Amino acid sequence: MSHLGGGIGAMMSRIRSYQDREFWGTAGHPRHGMKPEKDFDYYIRQRIVFDVAGFCGGITSVQAGLLEIPASHMVFGTDYPQEIRTREDVRDYVSQIRKLGKDGQRILSGNNGLLLKKRSSAEKVDTVEPLAKLLGRVGRSRRLEPAIAGSARGLRPQLTCLPAMTGDF
Repeated sequence: MSHLGGGIGAMMSRIRSYQDREFWGTAGHPRHGMKPEKDFDYYIRQRIVFDVAGFCGGITSVQAGLLEIPASHMVFGTDYPQEIRTREDVRDYVSQIRKLGKDGQRILSGNNGLLLKKRSSAEKVDTVEPLAKLLGRVGRSRRLEPAIAGSARGLRPQLTCLPAMTGDF
């Protein structure tokens, strides 16, 4: 879910309260009295993966999100080039996430497998061809050239999407 679910961590107490159908007088109502198979926290903590984009590189949003969303279900994102527009801003954001220690490491790279289909060791992964098709759709872009170069060097696909992650800062 993008942008830490729109800052859903700050709303968790309210959401949990609305799960009490008796208190709110909706128990038994055919629409509003329905309950999910598991409680809301199960889905937030076990089933949904959140990216940390959408906050202009503000680390306090990530820190606040960690109060309710486990780091094991967060992945790195920047909204580049809409919000974060320079390589230096990306560098600084990555640096701040790294300072979160083990949680930061999970966010930056440890959770990538949550979003990618697991491949057998016999399957060949071609990252250059999909990027070439992307260029064909959007036209040549300076922003994508470093991604293609990174892909050609054999970098992992999830790191080639962001030019600032493929080279030196």
